[in-house]
Amino acid sequence: MEHNTVSGCYKFHDGEREVTAVGYEGRTRLHLAVITDTGVAALDVPRDEARYLRPLTLKGAPYPLDRCVKAMRAVGRRAGITQGAADILKTVLTEGLL
Repeated sequence: MEHNTVSGCYKFHDGEREVTAVGYEGRTRLHLAVITDTGVAALDVPRDEARYLRPLTLKGAPYPLDRCVKAMRAVGRRAGITQGAADILKTVLTEGLL
C-alpha cells in the first residue's frame, strides 16, 4: 500500500479543539489515530482537511514517530483504544511512514 505526503505526528483541529494525531494519507481520506477525552480513537476525514494539520516538532525537528506512537499506546492502555486506532498505529510503525 502506498501512502502519500501526509504521514507522521500532527496537531489536528477537529472543529472543537486541537488533538494530537498520528496517521497517513490514503487514496481518498486521511486515516488518523487521535487522542481524545475518552482515549485513542480512529478518525477518517477527507483529504482536503489536511489543511488543519500542523506537524509536531521537538527541538526544531519533526517529532519522533516511534515516541509519538509509544505515547499514544500508553494513553490507550490507560483510557482505552479502538481497534481502528490500533490498526492505524500498527500500519504507521510497520511501514515506517514519516
